[in-house]
Amino acid sequence: MGRTKKPSICITLQQAKLIELARAVETSGDKSLNWTESDAEAASLRAAHALGEGAAAERMLTERARLVLAAAAERGASTSVGTRARLPLMLAPVLVIGAYVLGALCDRIASPEHLVNLLSPPFWTVIAWNLLIYCVLFLCALGILGSRRDRFGLPLRSFLTAFVEKAAFSTLSFKKGFKSSFYARWSALAAPLVRLHVARVLHLSAVAFALGLITSLLVRGFGTAYWAGWESTWLADNPEAVKTFLDCTYGLIPSIGGLPEMPDLAAVAALRADNLPYLKSAPSAGPWLVRMMLFMVLVVVLPRLLLAAVDSWRISRFHRRVTISLDDPYFSGILAQCAEDAALGRLFIITSSVERPLRVQSLERVRRDWGLESDSLAAVMDYDDPESPVPAVEPDARRTVLLVWLDAAQTPEEDTHALALAKVRAAAESTPGAVAAALVDLCEFSEHFKGLPARIKERTELWTQFAARHGFKNFVLTPSPAERLAMVKALRAWAAAQAVHLESGESKTAALAAARDSLAPAPRPLPAALPRESAPAQTAASGAEDCTPDAAPRASRKRRAALTSALRSVLPRSAAPAPAEGTQKPGPTAGNTIEEQTEHTVMEPAGEKAAPDTSAAAAPSAQDAPLAASKDSK
Repeated sequence: MGRTKKPSICITLQQAKLIELARAVETSGDKSLNWTESDAEAASLRAAHALGEGAAAERMLTERARLVLAAAAERGASTSVGTRARLPLMLAPVLVIGAYVLGALCDRIASPEHLVNLLSPPFWTVIAWNLLIYCVLFLCALGILGSRRDRFGLPLRSFLTAFVEKAAFSTLSFKKGFKSSFYARWSALAAPLVRLHVARVLHLSAVAFALGLITSLLVRGFGTAYWAGWESTWLADNPEAVKTFLDCTYGLIPSIGGLPEMPDLAAVAALRADNLPYLKSAPSAGPWLVRMMLFMVLVVVLPRLLLAAVDSWRISRFHRRVTISLDDPYFSGILAQCAEDAALGRLFIITSSVERPLRVQSLERVRRDWGLESDSLAAVMDYDDPESPVPAVEPDARRTVLLVWLDAAQTPEEDTHALALAKVRAAAESTPGAVAAALVDLCEFSEHFKGLPARIKERTELWTQFAARHGFKNFVLTPSPAERLAMVKALRAWAAAQAVHLESGESKTAALAAARDSLAPAPRPLPAALPRESAPAQTAASGAEDCTPDAAPRASRKRRAALTSALRSVLPRSAAPAPAEGTQKPGPTAGNTIEEQTEHTVMEPAGEKAAPDTSAAAAPSAQDAPLAASKDSK
């Protein structure tokens, strides 16, 4: 099972600097800033409202960091910090120049005069060391060596990295304040960048050392005659091994451009240092010097320059892409709050035409806590004038919040305040996505009744009940900054919930409309006309063709009339059964005509026998009533 990937964002180094500096302002506890939780929540509100709910996490954190630093600067704090360590920057060129000088002097010290030692220990030590470094770096790249924190954490690199971090922190840090907290976090965040700089300096130093050796070899060819030879304690009596070594190293350089072929065994034995004075003509060191310089370039200079270029690219990439984990409670809390605050759009405050001294100041603070200045506006409506219209509300891409300002110094009245609430509610219903709430301003009322908290509570409950009775959610504005910010947060949370409810209602309405359209019956095709075989069939066919709603009863009557006429022709009157004695003969005057009897007969369900109508036999007629009475008397 793979590991779950932790949420993270990639930002530039400058953005990371702003975010970490803002974090230090909020979490360091610097008393000179007097930073409170209300200030942090206000910054989150303004950033969320400025960017909206579709903003990415990196944009949200960066914008909020700018707002935090701006608020700290307004309180007199200096938010400019330097992150370029001067001491390490000065040591890097010194190290590179020192490596060059050391390489230029190393071969001259190790080699005797007038002799270019083909087995020079400094030369081959540099070659072997660089080959070993390449192998170790390859194993580190594969993950075989190194740690998870620092994959290329070689001993020399780790030592120089620790030195640079300590030197940089000692020159940039402060003993106290939010900047000290910033540099403590910044040193951990910029540690990969420091390691990359150290690695690049080491690669450039290796190149400088190799160039110093090459310079030493070039200088030897001017003004002084040098011979090529070799000397060794362990290989003095083994020229075959020396020839094999020369073929496997210098022989890799092709014999082009005037370079001679590699010497044979006898020539290699003659190149031993103690045999050179006895030769008639000592071999020139020129071709060997060229091979040594080319070998140094191929093994040291070019690979090291390539590695330095890779480190430079990684440094540039780090400046563009710094990874910050969002699992940190600081970042996760900010993003969760901003996601909730960003669901809403503009705040539209509708105030009364009555002048109040503290109203403008209080509303300005509410608008500032809501977000940017352009994200809120205030308009005046005359509550006392029934004909005064509601200020025009322009639809917004996000949810608009209409806030009706109510003065707690007044008592709620049905003919003024209730009418104003009704107007605003109608405006909110006519504006797509708008929600409306009430704001009771207790600033002036609280100033007048400071010593009477029960009076303030009573007035607050009175307005709350009045607003609830007219279908409005009520919010209370007090002089306290913390309570004011809490009110704005509660307003945004309520409005966001209302926006979600409206969206779900709209989606349900659209789904119901789509379902109703999908379930609507398709129009039936008109049936073909039946052939004219009989009168009933023709009548039924004509009734089937007339299938409009108004013609349905008429078609039914036509079909019944056709069936009745058909039964008349089939069933004669004499075929009707004789009535029993003492009962009246059925006929047209008995209550049912032949057409009606036929209709009842035809309309009975198949397989069911109609119940006999015994009303005529049970109830004697008016003519038989005296005879029945005389019989009863006898």
